[in-house]
Amino acid sequence: MQIISFIVLFFLSIVVNAQYAPEQQREIDSLTRLLEIAEDDTTKIGLRFHIGETGWIFRTAYWDSISNDCIRLLTGPNLGRQKIKVYRTSLGATFNNTGFIYNNQGNISQALKYFHRSLKLYKDVKDKKGVARASNNIGLIYHEQGNIPMALKYYHKALKIREQIGNKPGIANSLNNIGFIYESQDNVPMALMYLKRSLSIYEDIGDKQGVASSSNSIGVILERQGNIVEARSLHEQALIIQEEIGDKDGIANSLINIAEIALIQGDVKLASSYSIRALKLSKELGFPSPISNASKLLSQIAKKEKKYKIGWEHFELFIKMRDSVRNKETEKAVVEQDLKFEFDKQIIADSLLRAEEEKIKELEHKQEINQQKTLIYASVIILLLVLIFSVVVFNRLKISNRQKGIIGQQKLMVELKNQEITDSITYAKRIQEAILPTGSSLKRHLKNGFVLFKPKDIVAGDFYWLEVMDDIVLYAAADCTGHGVPGAMVSVVCHGALNRAVREFKLTEPAQILNKVRELVIETFKTSGEDIKDGMDIALCALNFTTKRLNFSGANNSLYVISNGKMKEIKADKQPIGRYVTSDPFTNHEIQLKEGDAIYVFTDGYADQFGGEKGKKFKYLPFRDLLLNNQDKTMDEQKSLLDKTFEDWKGSLEQVDDVCVIGVRI
Repeated sequence: MQIISFIVLFFLSIVVNAQYAPEQQREIDSLTRLLEIAEDDTTKIGLRFHIGETGWIFRTAYWDSISNDCIRLLTGPNLGRQKIKVYRTSLGATFNNTGFIYNNQGNISQALKYFHRSLKLYKDVKDKKGVARASNNIGLIYHEQGNIPMALKYYHKALKIREQIGNKPGIANSLNNIGFIYESQDNVPMALMYLKRSLSIYEDIGDKQGVASSSNSIGVILERQGNIVEARSLHEQALIIQEEIGDKDGIANSLINIAEIALIQGDVKLASSYSIRALKLSKELGFPSPISNASKLLSQIAKKEKKYKIGWEHFELFIKMRDSVRNKETEKAVVEQDLKFEFDKQIIADSLLRAEEEKIKELEHKQEINQQKTLIYASVIILLLVLIFSVVVFNRLKISNRQKGIIGQQKLMVELKNQEITDSITYAKRIQEAILPTGSSLKRHLKNGFVLFKPKDIVAGDFYWLEVMDDIVLYAAADCTGHGVPGAMVSVVCHGALNRAVREFKLTEPAQILNKVRELVIETFKTSGEDIKDGMDIALCALNFTTKRLNFSGANNSLYVISNGKMKEIKADKQPIGRYVTSDPFTNHEIQLKEGDAIYVFTDGYADQFGGEKGKKFKYLPFRDLLLNNQDKTMDEQKSLLDKTFEDWKGSLEQVDDVCVIGVRI
């Protein structure tokens, strides 16, 4: 009964979220009274763990004490398998909580050590929920360090396990983390998609703390986009929930978020009040990151109020805490270099844990001896038969083992090569993303527009391009030969040629630019000595927003102009950029637009996608109708509609090509 009661208490402590603050305190008081009268060690650990997670005690000493008790009990006499599993599961959970606290305190080395200890113990007892939890926290460490590939690896590992076991709070947490990965890469649509999925799950299961966390996350992104009214509303909703459940860490962050927006809106009094509250709470918790953020805000407020002495004091605290957080970066190289073996070595060096392992092995050995006693006579007979049979098959076994060894080595080599190739392609993606216009640049120069960009593979042959010369905004949607790695390599050459044509040769007329780009691309490929016929299709626009004058030229890719509810197609020249049968000069089209007109350039990936009930191409006519029939919607709404229509059409089929669509309303 004691074991069963402890299991119930332990797993309850993992699953239960913080309730209303008064109710939470009553629960803690009740558990404390039970702890005072408890006599069994197992029950005491369960009660202490439940108290710790219910009240979220942010002291490593508290969790180290529970860990030491678990280790002491694991080295005790007469342990059964069930108790061993319970103690090891509890030990894994305390290590995980300890790592969480170290991470919030900015001690990355200690945090990662405890997360890996936790992961090892969870794997040993086959606790999938625990494995996902520890993996997610390790992903968080990599995310904070800026190692996006490793962060995604651990986040997706945690998400996959949580989906397998149907852990909805865990799924929502993983979606939230992956959403912030996309946010850090300026991929706002994907970030919002993941965060809204996370919020929806939290709302379905009634997880108030999760609802507050996801609301805050969405609010941060909306604030960065300039939508401060909606962002503030989300932060205020999150704050109400966090105050209800007594989530001090969440309250501090929400106060800081609201204070930042209040300062932007000119409400200095509210910004000051919320920043002071946030600083006080953050100091109580001892977390450097929110202390740094609150101090920075108070410094800015003091400067506005001309209270320079107070402002300087807050600024000094901000610098101190910021440097404390940034010290993580100095540990990055050591963490990545020693990650695989440092923590295993630490665990092996720990004498208590070593004693625990020896005790478990001793128990398993005794159980094996007991089983052998009941089967000893049968074993002797079987052994004789095996000995006779082994003489016959000995040589074949030697050959088989040798072949297995060779196959194993080859399999390992293939896996290593695959990993190297994947890592290289992922890095190439980062390089390709670096040459694309940033989200802020697109927002600034194409104010009422959108870019829908959906690569087929990790890297793409399609790309979009933007350059500004005086009052003229030059932009293009381009489709290079192939997709994936070959297409990406060609796209780098073509992207460089576009930049040279504008920056070096000072060209602004689209037709002249395309003529020069063709010349530069052919010249680049000619230097290789090979007969390379790669190139690109492109739709290039030069738009003056002041005069509403548009110049267009295209290589195989046309332009759609929608005005007064009617669409007109400006056809491109039927020749690519690159070597071709004919090399005629490109045609320049000059169009006078008016306010409310919409223009679209695109590659062929959208129309060529297979899908629908019969698995056929989407084609251009439905694509044109889709654009024409939704002119009453905003450009952001059109982008979302295009994306959803594409995904619904594609269904379970594979994406056949890269997709790029650019829309602008005058």
